[in-house]
Formats: sequence, structure tokens, C-alpha cells
Amino acid sequence: MTIISLMKQVPLPSEMRMGEDGLMDRTKAKSIINIDCAYGLEAGLQIKSEYPEAKLIVCSMGPPSFTESLEKALALGYDEAYLLSDRRLGGLIPMLQV
Repeated sequence: MTIISLMKQVPLPSEMRMGEDGLMDRTKAKSIINIDCAYGLEAGLQIKSEYPEAKLIVCSMGPPSFTESLEKALALGYDEAYLLSDRRLGGLIPMLQV
């Protein structure tokens, strides 16, 4: 069994600022794992505790700085981590939610 968890990193709410252009400015805000994604990571770990042969994979999309969160997932017990990082992907998520 292979379990794939998707993880999003978001700015720490207390440090979030909007730029003059009305867009979120992430340059100075510390990022954390989205709380809903953290629940998903935990669910994967719980399943693996019941099925030790299960393979846990975590994937995220974002800038290279997101590797810190992926490393945390590996430290928790995930087997593999993948980061999709390309400037051409910037702004893709809002387009998918339309």
C-alpha cells in the first residue's frame, strides 16, 4: 500500500503582510505547514502504524525553502518527499480553484 499526502506551506498568520499591489508578500513571513495538511500527515502515520508495510510519500509545491517542511515529514516517519518547484508553477493553485 502506498499513501501519498499532499502538503501546503502557508505564512504564519501573525507575520502575514499585503504588498502595495494587493498581493500577499511572503518575503518576510515565516512559513508553517498548513494545519489541515498536518492532520493529513498524522493520518498517514496512523495508517502506517496499523500497516507497517505501507509506504508514505509526501508531496508539496512551492519554492526551495519548502524543503524544511518536507524534511520534517521525513523526520516524522514518511519514506519519501518530493517538491515541485518551478517559477512557471507560481500562481497555479488559484487558477485551479476557479
